[in-house]
Amino acid sequence: MTRLRTLGGERDGFVLIAVLSVLALLSAMVVVMLGMSRDSVDAALLSGLETRREALLQSGLSMAAYELFQLGLAPERLAGQQFRFDEGTVMLTATTDAAKVDLNASGKDLLAAAYTAAGLTTSSPQAFAVRVIDWRDPDDKESENGAEASAYIDAKLDSLPRNGAFRSVDDLRWVMGVSDADLQALHPYVTVHNPRGRLNAYAAPATLIGALPKVDPATVDGVLAVRTRPGPSSSEKLDDLLLVQASLIDTAPPVTYRIGLQILVSGTSEPRRAEAVLAAGTSAGIPFHVLHWSGDR
Repeated sequence: MTRLRTLGGERDGFVLIAVLSVLALLSAMVVVMLGMSRDSVDAALLSGLETRREALLQSGLSMAAYELFQLGLAPERLAGQQFRFDEGTVMLTATTDAAKVDLNASGKDLLAAAYTAAGLTTSSPQAFAVRVIDWRDPDDKESENGAEASAYIDAKLDSLPRNGAFRSVDDLRWVMGVSDADLQALHPYVTVHNPRGRLNAYAAPATLIGALPKVDPATVDGVLAVRTRPGPSSSEKLDDLLLVQASLIDTAPPVTYRIGLQILVSGTSEPRRAEAVLAAGTSAGIPFHVLHWSGDR
C-alpha cells in the first residue's frame, strides 16, 4: 500500500488520483513481466523502473496541484517538500511567472522595483526602468534618463534598441547599463511570460513586494502572514494591505504554476528531474491540466 503524508480530509480527490496512478502503472508492469520469458527479464526490469518513475511523477504532480489549487498554499511553501511512497521519493518546488515583473508588459514602477529587489546600484532604478521601456517601445523618442539609438551609437555599443518586444530575459544584456552580473541578479525577478504586466502579491518574493512604491516592512510582514495562513478571505486581506499599490498587483492566487520535480526510485541512487507547467482544472473530475512538460520522463 502506498504511504502518503496526511494533509487533511479535503485531499481525498487529489490523493485518490495519485494512488490510482501508482497502482495502475504498477499493475501494468506486473502483467507485462508475467507474460515475458526469462530471457527478457532484464528488459522487463528496465521497463518496470521506468513505470515506477512515471508513477512517482504523476503522483508528485497530483500532490503539487492539490496543495496549490485546493489548499491555496503559496508556492514557496512547496520548496524542498518531500513525499515518500513505497516506490520512492518525490521532492517538489513551485514558482509562477505571475510573481515576476514582465519586461514587455510592466510599467516603470514595477521595472524599478525589480532593479531594487535585485540589489543593484550601478544605475538608478528609474533609469533602468525607462531604458527598458525605450528599448521595447516602437519609437525613437528618448525618455528622461532613458536611451534610444543615438545614445547607443554615442556610447559605441554593439547593439541598438530593438523597438520591439523582449524575446527572453537574456535580451536585457543589450540594454544600456546592464552588465552580465546585473543580468544574473535580475533573473529571479523578471520574465517575458507575465502578459498581464501586474505582480501577483500572493506569490511574489518578499524582496520584490518590499520594493514596491510606499510599501513598508510592516506591510510586507502582513502580506507574508496572509500567505502563510491562506483562507477564503486571503484576497480581501491582500487588497487591504496593498490598497495604494492596487494598480500594480493582482491579489487572487495564480492559475498557473511551474512545478519542479526530483524523483528517486527506491533501490536506485540517481535522481531524475523534470519540470511541468500546471493550470487549474475546470471541474472536480479534472483537477488540473499539464500545459508543458520538460526533462527526464
